[in-house]
Amino acid sequence: SFLEHTRLDKLRPEADLSLTVPGRYGTLEEHIEVHRYFMGLEQQREIPYEEAVTHWYDTVYLPVVEVIQERGI
Repeated sequence: SFLEHTRLDKLRPEADLSLTVPGRYGTLEEHIEVHRYFMGLEQQREIPYEEAVTHWYDTVYLPVVEVIQERGI
């Protein structure tokens, strides 16, 4: 499952994924992998998966969720 693979519930216990459409977790995993790839290019190093997960959550997913909640979308 998504949480078993990403460990997001352990890395960010406060994470709220309730806005994610069921069945779309595979897409989120792809987003994390692409995010990891570009982090590696930018930082010129291999990025550990868990580091990519937390960075993606903090800098990509959470800001989008906050905008959605603020605007009542």
